Amino acid sequence: MMGFIGKVLVLLYGTLSLFCLIIAIAIYTQQMDFVTPKGENSKKALARIDKSIEKTNELLRANNRAYTRWIQEYDEVVRIEVEQVQRRDFYRGQLELVTTGKLEGEDVKDPVQQLPERDPNTGLLAIDKATGRPPIVVKPMQNAEPQSKYLERIAAAGLELGEFDEKDKPTRGLLKDVHDKIKEHKKVTLEINGDAMTKGLRTKIKEQIDIAERADNERIYLDDPITNRRADAQLFVKRRDSLQSRVQLLFDYYKRKTGAQGN
Repeated sequence: MMGFIGKVLVLLYGTLSLFCLIIAIAIYTQQMDFVTPKGENSKKALARIDKSIEKTNELLRANNRAYTRWIQEYDEVVRIEVEQVQRRDFYRGQLELVTTGKLEGEDVKDPVQQLPERDPNTGLLAIDKATGRPPIVVKPMQNAEPQSKYLERIAAAGLELGEFDEKDKPTRGLLKDVHDKIKEHKKVTLEINGDAMTKGLRTKIKEQIDIAERADNERIYLDDPITNRRADAQLFVKRRDSLQSRVQLLFDYYKRKTGAQGN
């Protein structure tokens, strides 16, 4: 039993000795300068405590500057924060005017108004007048209206334009009228131009023009013979009349001669 206790003590003392050796080596290799060295290198190699003191003084000076600046700018920051809240309320009201035409739930005449003038000192918009500014004119004698009015007109125009069924065919409105007009135009175009199965009006008109041209050419071809025959007939009539006139003269002459001999 005593031998076992002795072995344990030897092992424990050995472990403690090894731990002390490690600590001694660490302290020797990582030495700390707790005291400012003397001599020529005293200003160059400061001790860790002196460095900490210098850093602390530097932070204190920065803190004092920051505190002084904060005290100086405190009133301005408070003024800007108060003005920021006021500007948010002003801009929120202007957005309400432009979108709904109302301010705090009440209707406003000519809600879309020109922007306020800028403050020459700050360059920011003046927020003292929520309304009462000149309206924005979009057309001659027509002022701009709030967004809600235009959205209502767009919705009404969409309903007037028409609706579609499940097969994306227009059921009513302008689109249906356009669709019907397109079908009617297609039908009329087929009647005019025709297709491979039927003759269109253009083809029929062309055929009629061709027939008229052929008839006119035939008439022109037959015009000379008819004219010649007519001229020959007229000449024959003139000659016949001339012969009849001569025969009548002969008869008259014969009668006068016969009568004279009888007397």
